[in-house]
Amino acid sequence: MKKLLKNKKYLVPIILVLAALLIFSLSSDKSKKEDTGQTEVTMELMSDELEEKVRHMCEKVDGVGNVYVMLTLDTSEEYVYASDTEKSETFTRSEFVTSDGNGVELYVVCPKVRGVAVVCDGGDSAVIKKTLTELISCALGIPTSSISIAGT
Repeated sequence: MKKLLKNKKYLVPIILVLAALLIFSLSSDKSKKEDTGQTEVTMELMSDELEEKVRHMCEKVDGVGNVYVMLTLDTSEEYVYASDTEKSETFTRSEFVTSDGNGVELYVVCPKVRGVAVVCDGGDSAVIKKTLTELISCALGIPTSSISIAGT
């Protein structure tokens, strides 16, 4: 490296490469922050929408009223992008296929529901608890042990 710095014809290209790496690093950090913010908003909207659907479904059951639903999600959504992989005996190189500097999104893996808590009029009844637990379990594909029903 010292030899390269002594030879002045390499100094300008080295500075340009370092500047480009710095700019790329800063823009990469900015896009990561923007993506995180968008994911948080999407997660909150998804959770709110599911809670609303569960609430409406529970309200349709005879003997149930004034329903409050809290739903927790297990993980955040995951974006899966296309990639190009080159393998040889000595190395494996993968890079994302890009379009205008952004990854090409193939699909989004939605988060799984971890648990559901429901507080409602009629929730003290064993029959209502059983009905709502089985209904929510079937609708969301989660075990009945991840569902709690309480009365008001």
